[in-house]
Amino acid sequence: MLKVIGCFLLALLVFQSCKNDEGPVQPNDFLPPSNVKALSKDGSVTLFWTTQSNATGVRIVTLGVDSTLVDSTQVDASITFYTIDSLLNGENYIFYLFSVRDNGEVSNATVFSWGPAQKFSSIRIFEFDSDKERGLQFSTQSTFNLLPSTVRYIDVWLDGSGNMPLKLSNPRFILVSGSGKRDTRIVATANNSLNEQVNVPLLSSFDTIGVSVAQKKVYFAYTYDGHYVRFQVDSIGGAFPERFVDLVYHYNVGYGEWAKR
Repeated sequence: MLKVIGCFLLALLVFQSCKNDEGPVQPNDFLPPSNVKALSKDGSVTLFWTTQSNATGVRIVTLGVDSTLVDSTQVDASITFYTIDSLLNGENYIFYLFSVRDNGEVSNATVFSWGPAQKFSSIRIFEFDSDKERGLQFSTQSTFNLLPSTVRYIDVWLDGSGNMPLKLSNPRFILVSGSGKRDTRIVATANNSLNEQVNVPLLSSFDTIGVSVAQKKVYFAYTYDGHYVRFQVDSIGGAFPERFVDLVYHYNVGYGEWAKR
């Protein structure tokens, strides 16, 4: 993979040298895009970046795990994000971002790995005081099971005990055979759409007791096995003691460092 990219860059630099008597641009003179971030979506990844002031465009190259070319495109300097579609959920991809100039100069690359996220829609959970099933969790088959069930990756309950305002919480006080007490931590973000760029909050800001429920608000959950899950409260309905919320989740079903950021 690195050999392929190296040859690609070498060819570009040789071409540049033929056009420019001053020779190839040094890395400290021409830098790749900065502040690069990735947002996992269902079957796609959106990249965000800050374009260097001396660049006229940004080139994005995407390789699969077997080093095959998945996508290659170049955008104008005014564009600061790009979505790579038709990706496989659970797979890891390598992204290369280069700064480019009209004269053919190309910077070194910002390189990182990331992957798309499985999307789960219309997931309904009921408040704790209801006699209905009252929680959810992921299964290894990337589906949802209402509690109680076997231990999986994330548990979220809707806590409205005593007709109090609803909270998204986790059943950490419930003992589960073979696992002890689960500890799913939750935090609210400032986002109101799963398509918005968002930074993962500091883990110290995640709450193990519960956070207030707000319609359209985007939340993060940190699971007991160290994975982050991004989700949105799509709607709130029902009446006490059977209030409910409908959730939309984006969950990295892959395993590896990229799925834990």
